Amino acid sequence: MKLIESSFIKFVFPFAFEAETFEERLAVVEQATWPKVGSVWRKRNFPAEEILPHVSRYLNPPDGTTATAAVWRLESAALCDEQGLAAGAEDPLARWSLRVRKDALPFRILEAEFSLFRVGIGFLAITTRPESAESARWHDFLHFFRFAAGQRGVKLEARRRSSANDESPPDGEPFFPAAAGGLAEHADGRGTVDDLLRGLLNSAQLPGEVEPWWRDAFVAGRLVPFAALLVEDVAAEEVAPLLYRSRSFFHARQEVHLTDEDRTLGPPSIMPYAENQWLLFSLEGTAFVAVDPPDQPFFRETLPQNLRTQYYLLFLIALHQRFALIELSDRVARHWLTQRPGRDSRSRDEQFRRMYESLLAFTARGHFAQVAQRERHHRCYRQWQRIFEIESLYHEVSNEVHDMHDFLQARAAQRLEERINVLAAIFGVPGLIVGFLGINLYGVTAGAEGMNVWWAALGTAGVGLLAGSLALWLMRR
Repeated sequence: MKLIESSFIKFVFPFAFEAETFEERLAVVEQATWPKVGSVWRKRNFPAEEILPHVSRYLNPPDGTTATAAVWRLESAALCDEQGLAAGAEDPLARWSLRVRKDALPFRILEAEFSLFRVGIGFLAITTRPESAESARWHDFLHFFRFAAGQRGVKLEARRRSSANDESPPDGEPFFPAAAGGLAEHADGRGTVDDLLRGLLNSAQLPGEVEPWWRDAFVAGRLVPFAALLVEDVAAEEVAPLLYRSRSFFHARQEVHLTDEDRTLGPPSIMPYAENQWLLFSLEGTAFVAVDPPDQPFFRETLPQNLRTQYYLLFLIALHQRFALIELSDRVARHWLTQRPGRDSRSRDEQFRRMYESLLAFTARGHFAQVAQRERHHRCYRQWQRIFEIESLYHEVSNEVHDMHDFLQARAAQRLEERINVLAAIFGVPGLIVGFLGINLYGVTAGAEGMNVWWAALGTAGVGLLAGSLALWLMRR
């Protein structure tokens, strides 16, 4: 089995950040530069040609309106220059490899894309293509590249020759991007995928901010794949194992034992696209597999490009909803458990007020039942929502936030009632005493006799404080 050239694999790193820093971070990314390279990112619009207008306005707000999302692509110089990543697809002098123990999987980085959403969720996506056309090498790469933190012995290796006539070893001298630590931290030219991600994410770090400014939204140290595999020379009996391996992200040597259900090639995990072409869905990621696609421009050029743009955007919207809801649920748990009653209650009330507002903002601007008009696009988007259980997450988080908000509202009303009762005791009890005893005040209610005004004030204040303290003690009991 061979992969045709238009196949690709995107690896997506989902992360969470403080939503309050969204505006500042936009400005920092716009101005980010690398020495001897210049600008790191170029602002672009989300590919919203097939997206409904209200969703398009959310993704690409008109000029002069409040930004709700933003996306950038890595500048060509930052991607290809030797002072950048030196990873351009056409650069014959640079060589990137994924090292898995003693094996090396050479690959190219086609592009990198960075997106931020106002809700406090962002994505860094790296589009790659293994240099080998062998399907086994692609499945190995698809499986192991996900382990960004170096789990299972996975390493990145970068080498570079200074010129075509360079007499250094065939693969070149060790190299590692300066933004990701350079040779100072990676003298042998080896690091992890996480080092590369960190180098790119640091371009969005605010002045004075301590690294890292982001936190994992998915499984720690794990990336989410979005793959398009167009495979030729596939025997009929190999189709079902190929789909199962691709959907499960198994490496080539991993044994596959299919059940009857796995062989039916049906929903909800598999959605047919065309004859011998399927979209595969899982909680770990997604893949498109075409077996012996027709030798026509649409299936071999246009469709892969649509997958990289339009279908990836649908995937990204659903992914953003998933992690926004998970992050909101996590914030509820963290702030409820870490804040202590009494002294910190005001801070907790403020935090939950912000969460309530965040949920309302997400409901109004980020929770879409339909984003595309075309039936296939819409079905695909809804399938991702079902796989990611967006509706269940939304109802769970909504109930959590509303329950906490109602509790805090009730507690605030109780505190107000307590204060009114205390004030009533402080001022009401002395008034009742004075009225009941008919005390005359010298020089006020009586001319020649009566209690001195100051003694009366002091007495009533003392009685009021005593009555207020007693009332507060009884209410707390």
